[in-house]
Amino acid sequence: MADGRKSSAKGFQVEEWQNLHSWSGWWTFPPDLFDLEEDQECAFAVAKRLKPLKVKSGDNIFRIGDPGRSMFFVNEGRVNVEIERQTVDELLPGCYIGEIGMLLAEDRIANVCAVGDSEVLELTIEDFYELGILFPTMPARLHRQLTAGSGKVNKRIGEALQRLRRLANADLHPTLYGTKPSDKEKEGRAKSIAEWNKAMKEHDHQDQLTELTKAFPVGSIMRGEMKDWATTTEITSQPVLYAMGINKVTAEQLESLKMVPWVRSLQENELAEMVARLKPRKMTVSTVVQEATDRPESIFICSAGCLRVMEGSQEGLNTHIIRRGECTGLAGICPSRKGVAMLEVVSVDDAEVLEITSADLRKIFFMFPSMWSNMGLLRSLSRVLPSISG
Repeated sequence: MADGRKSSAKGFQVEEWQNLHSWSGWWTFPPDLFDLEEDQECAFAVAKRLKPLKVKSGDNIFRIGDPGRSMFFVNEGRVNVEIERQTVDELLPGCYIGEIGMLLAEDRIANVCAVGDSEVLELTIEDFYELGILFPTMPARLHRQLTAGSGKVNKRIGEALQRLRRLANADLHPTLYGTKPSDKEKEGRAKSIAEWNKAMKEHDHQDQLTELTKAFPVGSIMRGEMKDWATTTEITSQPVLYAMGINKVTAEQLESLKMVPWVRSLQENELAEMVARLKPRKMTVSTVVQEATDRPESIFICSAGCLRVMEGSQEGLNTHIIRRGECTGLAGICPSRKGVAMLEVVSVDDAEVLEITSADLRKIFFMFPSMWSNMGLLRSLSRVLPSISG
């Protein structure tokens, strides 16, 4: 899509002494950007900086790939916007074009050529930023027009809108300036503009970073890992995969974890936070996984081999075996009615265990309130299935 907007024409006379480029004539300006009753000073400040360009019929105002350093107001004649040799828009006096490429400092994505002899008035990116500081209503109005006229907000328009919001709210990078550069300063100013655009992209990333981090509550391990843009996008796109790398959890171990009944219903960010807190352990035959205790401080998920669980309760001593995808130790987080008096866990053969402390599991439940439904399932399982409870 072209960056132009069609508007009903209004205007006023600009005298030569009122323009920095000694241009005089009638400026047909877009009323959706300027209101002479409310923004007369802004309109005249823009007119002061406009640079006239006479374009012959068939000549290009800009081509695909040209650097986006300015926007253009159609003042006389008519211009066409072409993409892949197809005319996608026709602009009459009172229209403007090129504002998105200018805001993003990106190359042009369309050809714009004159249909008949025409005149366009150029406003450079330096002047636009200067005017945006002096008259915040101008970027605010352009923001409204882009929002209203774009149909759907694609990525380019979305980034341009963010920059306009910052300009309108005076949330600006210090490399912006309030005076027009001299010829000697242009090279330095061009470097400053490039630095500003780089800084603005970092600001945009920070805004998006804030939104992305909301997937994980304050205090979560995953949120603590979100220290830069690249890491944050990696985490939000594949949170579980990233979490596996924190404690070197293998794919086979993850599948074992997913076999546990109360884990199956976890959302991806909930599962990722749990995986980030797991401690994988490898056991040889007869290794004591959990010494005899009346209050287990960890939950153990068997991911390979077998574990012998010995528990004592009011009903006496009970011994059973747990295998891959089963767990023990839940009495530490949701004691069952039968009253566990003692728990001991020993490996029967070479085995692998995923350990998560009861304290960490409770933290996860409090971080993700939706997981309280899993707490009910935990309690039911700990009462009914001794092979799963501790």
